[in-house]
Amino acid sequence: RVERVGMSLSAACRRTKQGIHSSFEARKRCLSVSTSRCCDGLTLPKPFSEVPRIPSLPIVGSSWIYFPVLGRYNIRKQNEAAWDMYKRYGPVVGEHLPGRRVLVHLFNADDIRTLHQEEGRTPYRMGALPFELYHTERMKHFANPGIFNAQGEEWRRIRAAVQPCTIRPRTIQLYAEAMGQIAEDALELIASNRDENGDVSDCYDMMQRWAVESVMFVSLDKRLGLLAKSLPPESDAAGILKGILTIFSCMEKLMTRFPYYRYFPSPTMRTFQQAADYLVPRMFRIIKEAAEADKSKHDSSENSTILRHLYYLDRMDFKEMFTFLHDFVIGGAETTSGSATYTLYHLAMNPAAQEKARQEVLAATKDSSGRFPAHIHDQLHYVRACIREALRFHPIVPGVTRKINHDVVMSGYCIPANTVLKTELFVCGRLEEHFTRASEFLPERWLRSSDDNAQKTSDVVWRLHPFASLPFSIGPRMCIGRRVA
Repeated sequence: RVERVGMSLSAACRRTKQGIHSSFEARKRCLSVSTSRCCDGLTLPKPFSEVPRIPSLPIVGSSWIYFPVLGRYNIRKQNEAAWDMYKRYGPVVGEHLPGRRVLVHLFNADDIRTLHQEEGRTPYRMGALPFELYHTERMKHFANPGIFNAQGEEWRRIRAAVQPCTIRPRTIQLYAEAMGQIAEDALELIASNRDENGDVSDCYDMMQRWAVESVMFVSLDKRLGLLAKSLPPESDAAGILKGILTIFSCMEKLMTRFPYYRYFPSPTMRTFQQAADYLVPRMFRIIKEAAEADKSKHDSSENSTILRHLYYLDRMDFKEMFTFLHDFVIGGAETTSGSATYTLYHLAMNPAAQEKARQEVLAATKDSSGRFPAHIHDQLHYVRACIREALRFHPIVPGVTRKINHDVVMSGYCIPANTVLKTELFVCGRLEEHFTRASEFLPERWLRSSDDNAQKTSDVVWRLHPFASLPFSIGPRMCIGRRVA
């Protein structure tokens, strides 16, 4: 009997020891990630339960904050919502997503640095569910969920196949001259739409037409005709543009509401599907025709479009090529038009910067009759700085989402493995703690110096956090079209 009691006590001690060790190891994993960032090196990180959170309701989670009457925010003004979250709750904010687990918003650039350092070789990105569902339902045209929705090794395979066509600077230079011609056509269209005061009533519409035309040409060596002064409504160009605009209008609503459209179609999801059903067959036919024309051009001297590069590399079948090009065109058109419009807006609001950029362009093109040779981008340092500064204020995408497969510390809180994390770049890029004179449009801050965190221009030292403005993201899953943009 004494022996049995002794054995029971011994087993209990082992279980207690294992439990203590397991708990300690979980906390230690958080502590080891970034001890100096969360505490004095002696205190453990605060538990996840203490992360400030937006109040949640049953079923709908925290999405009530976007409800028309009950909510706090306009669903179409999520940047304003992000600012208010930061002011109410601080640099780390938890939000209960309907149908999903907690999403954690990150407003601190040091936390964003940690996220990208810990994301691994195949970062998890919370994809666009409407696109994923549509791709799955329309397997006639699509080979996979798409590069924006694929995860793990499937994503890695797709990325490896297309990256040589889109990321390498030497490849992109092949498109520069043709894109310069498209830009001139866009300028003529804008000029023809000026009123008696010289104003353009809908500049963003012009930028959208220019962006779709540019991305389609880079992809297929095909001009759609979107920059014509009159656009026949029955034309492929008008249909593709209308489809893209409708899809993104629907996405804005679908991505911030309870995803019940996964189980039965909502009115917005039906509109999304109808727009996609109108768009996809047209794009499929156009890309198929371009592919047939390119079959005889497999030698490397002629691979001047993304489609031709893909054929030359021979890493994908046609359905995989179409799936990628479909997503590339749609994603690139909307984001590029937005970033171009915001850059023009900031230059218009800052005449001194506009004139300095103009003089730089004139000086760089004086020997080429005003045209843009492929190498000109290397000479336009101030223009590039203007674009970077505009994207600091208005990033192409206001944040990226990731899951990390291990515990991590963010602003002193232990965030469990596989929690969805979102970077809030719109807010992060406007904080004084990250940028000197953050509320001012000052392209000079981006002119290079030898110091990574403090750019020097004249007698001014600019405070500049390298992870506070990442409009194209960073790491293995950075924007696949950033060179084209």
